[in-house]
Amino acid sequence: MSFVLATTVSASQRAITIQHADGHSDRLALIRHRDGDVHWRLDGFAVDERAGGGPQWERHDGRLTVAQVLEHAPQCDREVERWTREELEDGPDLIELDIFERAVRARALDKLSAELAAAFPAAA
Repeated sequence: MSFVLATTVSASQRAITIQHADGHSDRLALIRHRDGDVHWRLDGFAVDERAGGGPQWERHDGRLTVAQVLEHAPQCDREVERWTREELEDGPDLIELDIFERAVRARALDKLSAELAAAFPAAA
């Protein structure tokens, strides 16, 4: 990966964007899925200078653990911890989810809780 130019944090999207000197950027985001799943993920974007538009989705690098998010953006540790804790505090019983989606969410939250405890052992 090339030199990092900037890192931006979007609290409303629960996302961290890392802009690289080569024009590529990485987005780390805590994502809620319609099926109840919730996890951190990494996507990549690139600017097509010929098209003249903004960043275009380039790749999906998949799920990340909380520790992997911190490896990518250690300077954002407070946000990563806070957003993950807030998600856990919301619990599995979101009103918009049915019984099956709540079960998926409960399993995802258990996994996220274990990841958080592993990444921040002193705070657990």
